[in-house]
Amino acid sequence: MALTLTTVTGNLQMVAGASLPVDSSVLFHPTQALTDITDKIYYLGTPVEASLTPQGTFGVQLFNTDNVNIAPPPGGWSWICWIRVGNMWNSFSFKLPASVYNAAPYNGTVDITTLMPSGWQI
Repeated sequence: MALTLTTVTGNLQMVAGASLPVDSSVLFHPTQALTDITDKIYYLGTPVEASLTPQGTFGVQLFNTDNVNIAPPPGGWSWICWIRVGNMWNSFSFKLPASVYNAAPYNGTVDITTLMPSGWQI
């Protein structure tokens, strides 16, 4: 399989601005079902849940949105990140191009705050 991945990391305590309730979560969901056109493998858009440490940190690998081996073609889909802190939910969408995030200075790992829209809050 020739799919590129980038690791998205974060610290929910920094995002939420306070200590976290026990029932916090981070979910990533592609905006469309995806197909690995090389190996004919289908990813039906099942959310990827990031495992949170007790300190609220996480790391999760996601497909890059500019991968030519994924259908729909580059530019045709993005990721939606759902963050829940206690009973408050908020979401934002983002592109994750390997051409940006798998090169310096990121080198395959990007903090979630880099992907958030300006002024975004939980």
